[in-house]
Amino acid sequence: MIVSPFNQLNENSTDKFLEDMNKDDASWILSNTFLILTMQTGFGMLETGSVSHKNVANIMIKNCVDVTLGGLAFWIAGYAFAFGDPSRLFDGHTGFFFTPPGDAHTGTHYTHYIFQFSFASTATTIVSGAVAERMKLKGYMLFSIFNTIIYSFSAGWAWCATGFLARLGFFDFAGGIVVHTCGGASALAATIVLGPRSDRFRKDRTPDGLNSPTTALTGIFMLWWAFLGMNCGSTYGITDHRWIVAAKVSVITLNGSIGGGITGLVLSLIFKQGRIDITYVMVSIMSGIVSITAGCPILSPREAIVVGAIGASIALVAMHLLKRMQIDDPVGAIPVHLFGSLWSATAVGLFGDDEFGYLGNIHGLMHKGGWRQLVVQWIGFTSIALWNALFTVVAFLILKKCRLLRMSANEERLGADWVEHNVCSATFGVKLDKALKDINLDCDEVDLMIEKLVADLRMAVADSKIHQYKAKENGLLLEHDKEAKDVL
Repeated sequence: MIVSPFNQLNENSTDKFLEDMNKDDASWILSNTFLILTMQTGFGMLETGSVSHKNVANIMIKNCVDVTLGGLAFWIAGYAFAFGDPSRLFDGHTGFFFTPPGDAHTGTHYTHYIFQFSFASTATTIVSGAVAERMKLKGYMLFSIFNTIIYSFSAGWAWCATGFLARLGFFDFAGGIVVHTCGGASALAATIVLGPRSDRFRKDRTPDGLNSPTTALTGIFMLWWAFLGMNCGSTYGITDHRWIVAAKVSVITLNGSIGGGITGLVLSLIFKQGRIDITYVMVSIMSGIVSITAGCPILSPREAIVVGAIGASIALVAMHLLKRMQIDDPVGAIPVHLFGSLWSATAVGLFGDDEFGYLGNIHGLMHKGGWRQLVVQWIGFTSIALWNALFTVVAFLILKKCRLLRMSANEERLGADWVEHNVCSATFGVKLDKALKDINLDCDEVDLMIEKLVADLRMAVADSKIHQYKAKENGLLLEHDKEAKDVL
């Protein structure tokens, strides 16, 4: 059964949704889907710019895995669990190996599938950054399949007409909770089980900076406009009144990022001795957007800036708390996506106001709507967070038992690019000597050891020859003495 967040809240039946979608709506959805899929590139560039040179190829391969293996899992079972015949409150049970019937609505089914696939792949990709530089690729490949399936249940709860969260009146317009809580909660659970990178929190160690700030910032820009596709595309069309909602959502999305970005700049100037910290700005922009994603059509432009600013502040505080707790998150995935989605859920319950009258009649606490919506939003966040965190812990413990989870300390120092892919970049080649020193196999030392060994061998051979010569000489002298005695 296909139900969009938009139509579900509008209380339209499935048949009505299918009848309403036309080629203009499908073109809108597909165009935004292709934009959303560029998030894979954006996350990849953000992550490769944030980790060391010796792990950049491995990061990109993991993003490929999210699309390929995660996509296979979504096609086989994920879409069915989320949007199959929803006669049960917690999962669908029809539509496995997605192949829609060849009827008048075939195009609608395909359009809905590919749009939801882009959301599922995004949720899984969030985790790859949090486990960067220390998780084995084979283990991550298995987790990518598993996590895509687990995400699909959450999507069904919120976005299918009979899902238990949908029945409660839970509101998540564009995945601010369903997608980002899933990714953020899984990332937190994964980092706790996996543990920090080797020597990450050693007191005498210099903190890691960005490997390539330019690459990371380019990734932020790509994610920035991909979020516009995710949020605006969630109107599921532009016909009738939907184009008005899409136009508003675009402004709200930008204002959320503006509020977050300005907050990052100001706090950086205050706490970084007058300098602009790039990580502060990137985390703030992303958390500002995540904060408005759940409620983007029911927030005002002014409220969007406030919500984005508060979301950025929460994320920056969370980033420092995680460091103090020695939870290693190389790219800030947990502050942005988990804490950002918590605030996103809260913002709907506080500031939500359905000015159009066809978005579920949502009215938050600040608009005289009472506490109910806020409580429902928290129930939704908690349910999705616990569900994904629990199964991530189970999956990681199984991988750990099978020795598929973590790279060894020596492998970490050499880097996943070399260990997993036999790739040695130019920059990595320059730094290879340093990596070898860290594992007590410095090239110069090896050369010296070999030279010393050869010299010792030569000395031994020379000594042996001297002893042999002396032995012969002594033998000759003894033989001469014997002959002399015989003569006498």
